[in-house]
Amino acid sequence: MNQQKFFFELLPGGKVKAACGRGFYTKLDLGIVKYHFEVGSGEKL
Repeated sequence: MNQQKFFFELLPGGKVKAACGRGFYTKLDLGIVKYHFEVGSGEKL
C-alpha cells in the first residue's frame, strides 16, 4: 500500500523513538522501518 504512516522522534540523550499511525499493515511496516533504521545506523531502536 506504500502509505508510510510512521514517524521518528528524537528524544533527549540522542535516543530515537519510532511510532506508527493508524491504518492497514502499519505495525508490519513499522517493523520493517525499525529494521532498516538499525541496519543503516548500527544502533538498536
